[in-house]
Parts: sequence; C-alpha cells; structure tokens
Amino acid sequence: MGKTSSLIAQSGDWSKSDRTNVFEECMSETSKYKNLTKEQQESLGMCYLDEVTNKYSKKEYEAKIEVEINRIKQATIGLCAKNLGLTLETTKKETQEIKTPSRKVNEGNFTRKDLVGIWQDENSKFYFNEDGTFVMKWVTGESAGGTWYIDQARNIVISEVGTMTIISFDGTNMKYSQTYTVKKNPFAKKETKTEFYNATRVE
Repeated sequence: MGKTSSLIAQSGDWSKSDRTNVFEECMSETSKYKNLTKEQQESLGMCYLDEVTNKYSKKEYEAKIEVEINRIKQATIGLCAKNLGLTLETTKKETQEIKTPSRKVNEGNFTRKDLVGIWQDENSKFYFNEDGTFVMKWVTGESAGGTWYIDQARNIVISEVGTMTIISFDGTNMKYSQTYTVKKNPFAKKETKTEFYNATRVE
C-alpha cells in the first residue's frame, strides 16, 4: 500500500506539459528505428512515459546529469520494446525485388544494340557485328556470311542464311526458329522444314 501511494505521489508532481515533454523525448529518440510504425512508436512512448514518471519524481529526474538520463532513456526504451514484443532496427530491411527481363519480344523492345555480339546455339556460333555484317560458323566447319537487320515483325533477316523468327528474347538467351525449303531429290517437290534453336550470348 505504501509503495502505491509513493508512485501516485511521484506521478502527481509531473504536470501535463512535463509528461508531454517526456513522451516527445522518447518519440525523438525512437525515430531512428526505421522498422517501427507510427503506432508502435507511440506505444513505446506511452510505456516510456509511464516507466519514467512512476519511477522518478520530476525533481529527481531533473537533478540527473545528461549521461544518467541517456542511460535511463536507453534502458527504459529497451525494456518497453521487450514488453511490447518490438524489435529495434536502425535500418529498414529492403524487400528483395524479383527481377524480370527488361525486354519482351512480343513488345518489340529489343534493338540492334541488344543483338550485337557472339551467340551460340546447338549446332553453330554466329556473330552479329555492329556494322551490320553477319557470320555463322557451324560445328561441321562450314560457314556463311552476309548482312543482317531487324524487320517490322521483329525478326532477324540475314542475307545468305535466312530469317530467324524470334520466339523469346531477354538479352542473354534467345529462342528462335528457322524455316528451310528442302528438296529430297531433283524430281521431288520442294518442302518446308522448321527447326527450333536456343542460343545464348557468349560475348
């Protein structure tokens, strides 16, 4: 009973203005904890206010030197955070973003610059040169050269080789198809054949 009366007496000598100052003191100190919401910060402030005004009289608190007040502040904030189940972090955790390819072929967003370089697929290595020339070297040792450009349908037209119909492209990997006209023998009708390839940028 005597202890309760003492706490009431200590709380009683803190005016509304004094209590506001103590609360704001805590709010200012806890603003560095970036992971706290405003509501959590206010809950800490209320807990801090109760702890300080119940434990110390206004006269006792004001008589303490700065180092003592800072220690009381840190210990009380830590205690309140523990009681409220809050973690105090000075840096806010960044949400990891899932990166998606910046270019999609169906949006027509790849350019000549995206293609320039050396690519390799299942049976050949080919070179898109910046000057518009093209070289393809097959694993059989054969090679072909010509020029290249991107047509309105966003496919790659290569002289002497044919058209690469782009299925997907993300800057590093390219899936494409090529359609060939074949004739099995001099007397047979011409037939078309489509093959699919997966190419990866080498350089």
